[in-house]
Amino acid sequence: MGKLLQRLVILAAADSVLGALGSALDQIIAFYGTDDGWDITRLPSVRLANWMQLIKPAAFDLYEHKVLDHAKVVVVSLLGGEHYWTYGFQRLQEWAQAKAGRTLIFVPVMRPMILLSPMLLMPVQKTVTECGATCVKVGK
Repeated sequence: MGKLLQRLVILAAADSVLGALGSALDQIIAFYGTDDGWDITRLPSVRLANWMQLIKPAAFDLYEHKVLDHAKVVVVSLLGGEHYWTYGFQRLQEWAQAKAGRTLIFVPVMRPMILLSPMLLMPVQKTVTECGATCVKVGK
């Protein structure tokens, strides 16, 4: 899980998903890192991690303090829903609400879940439609 602080954190339980995302990020950097005038330093820093390593509350709490507290956006692939990782699901929501400017996205979604961000509270039906039935936005 490394020591570098990242602005975007992607958590998934499947190593194959993390491997594919890592490969895609490498390809993006390789493609845009050529001498075409595009500045790859403008890409957000990204951290990929397997949330199965964070099942125990103490492990999650340490990761939250060391990594998540420095992130702006956290995307969580939570196949099976919140019941597979109840503690992490609850703590991630608290993390998102604790500081303005944080965004938390859960994917995929069997039912509308919560995307916590500093955006205004929007009507659920309108928001679900705009998000492709994947999220509900709430905020401070």
